[in-house]
Amino acid sequence: GLAAWGLALGRTSVARNAEWRSEATLFESALEVCPYSLKVLSNLALRALDEEALGGPARAGELLDKALAIEPGFGSALLNRGLVASRGGDHTGAARWLERAAYQAKRGTGGGGHKARALLARSYIQLAMQIKDQGGAGVVGKLDEARAEAEALLSEAADLLDQCLNQGGSGPKEGTGPPPLKLPFVHWNRGLAALELGDGGDWARGGGGGHGGGGEQLGRATWELEEALALNGRLSGLAGLPGAADPGDLLDTSAQQSVYNALGLAHRAAGSADQALEAFDRGASLDPSAGYELIANAAGLLADSGDWAGALGRYEQALKLNPGDPAVLSNLGWAHERSEGDLGKALGFYRAALDALRPRRHAQIEANLRNLEVKLEAQGWQAP
Repeated sequence: GLAAWGLALGRTSVARNAEWRSEATLFESALEVCPYSLKVLSNLALRALDEEALGGPARAGELLDKALAIEPGFGSALLNRGLVASRGGDHTGAARWLERAAYQAKRGTGGGGHKARALLARSYIQLAMQIKDQGGAGVVGKLDEARAEAEALLSEAADLLDQCLNQGGSGPKEGTGPPPLKLPFVHWNRGLAALELGDGGDWARGGGGGHGGGGEQLGRATWELEEALALNGRLSGLAGLPGAADPGDLLDTSAQQSVYNALGLAHRAAGSADQALEAFDRGASLDPSAGYELIANAAGLLADSGDWAGALGRYEQALKLNPGDPAVLSNLGWAHERSEGDLGKALGFYRAALDALRPRRHAQIEANLRNLEVKLEAQGWQAP
């Protein structure tokens, strides 16, 4: 859904002759004839983004850069350029492109409107989560700075998404603007913003940046995420009928699994363990072969409740889907140790986790390994 959603220019319907056997060859041929056509450049970028044979995201970026060199305020190209950057993990670059797209939309010259704002909000959320993961890059005195930056990004994302979900006020004239954009993608990301604001833990204060406290944020998160799934189901049921949603506006299976995962995390943070486990399990059932994160999170939930046998089963299932994952290996070691099961296996999993991380180190896993070695030596167990 996201690629089709982000690439704003629709495909032109044409009669193909023997030379033009596909849209891709049609656009390549059109580019030779009209190398400076904004429409041709953007349409070919649309295809290249998802087709490695056409050059993939790198070619898409080059085509969009050419379009923007011709018309720097071309809103669709700005929006799509941000999507290309996001696909490559450059969330800072994505935010810069999408900020320009949103600015053009606000001026009434770029098109895209709420879509630009929604994608910009998504890039802010991704940046905030990146900051969360880095935690100030471990530099003393940087944690507060990272926390404040992440909260500011999340609050801005929440504001942008609220604009998308509510009527008007964003056009070039006061009181004008596009109608609300109530799509599953928008509700999903509004839920993510609320989840991150409400469940900050050690990295954030959870004050919500004016959007409410932690409990209020988690309530908003669960509502938005459930609405994303319900709306997606309703729109999917209308497929083929007059006025049905564009297929690109629907969440595919992978995106739905991400929504279920976030919903499970929101319920867990709110202390609703049963609802969290139900969300993780429902998400994993959509495609068990791709449900690694959901299964691992369900395992963690069972471990938190002391159900070590259940946790071990889920962790082993997750490891089959993602062999060599250091987090799952470490958690398997912890589960074996806490369940007083096979301590030799626990030792092996800790060591495997550290091996998978090399050359990086992990203080907590190293400490768990040392403590277990001391415990086993005291019992007269000879470590191999």
